[in-house]
Amino acid sequence: MKLTSLILIVQFGTVQINAQTIAINKMTTFSYDLNGNITSRKGISTPSLKPNDGNNRIDISGDISIIGKDNKFTIDLKKDYGTTATLQVSDLSPIVVKSAEFNKRTYTVDMNDCPSGVYIFNIKVASSEATKKVIKN
Repeated sequence: MKLTSLILIVQFGTVQINAQTIAINKMTTFSYDLNGNITSRKGISTPSLKPNDGNNRIDISGDISIIGKDNKFTIDLKKDYGTTATLQVSDLSPIVVKSAEFNKRTYTVDMNDCPSGVYIFNIKVASSEATKKVIKN
């Protein structure tokens, strides 16, 4: 009885399959091999534009500072926009607990009548918008 052997040479390569994950301001592209293992991952950040009511508004969070002392929070616009600013303060539920309009570079919000917790300050000036998280003790 003669024994014959068969040598089979199989060449496995990699196949690139692009997939995307949904995340805020980031897109990730994956490459997979034929066994389904991830071979590479690339993350790409998108520009920081915040949509609101179908319009793209410019995020000006870097131009606004909020300083809190004795349950009063002072909003400081580092740039004079020459127009009326709108403020909405909401808790995490999100229920608006305070709202105001002001046309100065600084504005103070009295939070004495609000319980301790985390609040979101949303400030809109012209076509710009900023959202800041504030913790009241």
